[in-house]
Amino acid sequence: MVTAKIIRLIIISFILGLFHLSILASDISPTQAWAKYINNELIIIDVRTKSEWKETGVIPNSILISMHDDDGNEKSNFTEEVLLIINKVKDKDISFICASGGRSNIISSYLSAKGYEKIYNISQGFFGKEKKGWIGKELPTIEYK
Repeated sequence: MVTAKIIRLIIISFILGLFHLSILASDISPTQAWAKYINNELIIIDVRTKSEWKETGVIPNSILISMHDDDGNEKSNFTEEVLLIINKVKDKDISFICASGGRSNIISSYLSAKGYEKIYNISQGFFGKEKKGWIGKELPTIEYK
């Protein structure tokens, strides 16, 4: 199941590359995201799976919209769920986070290419390389229930 997800991410990245999308979302570090978040300037949407939320916990008061269903398949209504949220909060920046930054980069780049502004990818995600992600920076999480 994990391998299938990685393959899908590679295919999507390849397709994005074919279209030469010049409008890509900006990255924001976990620390920068937290600073904006606690100042009520940023909304964080966590696109990981329920099992990932259970494993690491979630960011307090973040919005949880899994990109995949319980079987690991992409949810057909994922983009619509995200658009419902971002169209309601036009006065705040929107950021996405996943485990390593791959999935969140895909959705944030897609939205940026569609003309949405103030969209960010939280670089490194929850884990990141060399502990540079959310957890490595020891930023707050709460248990997912």
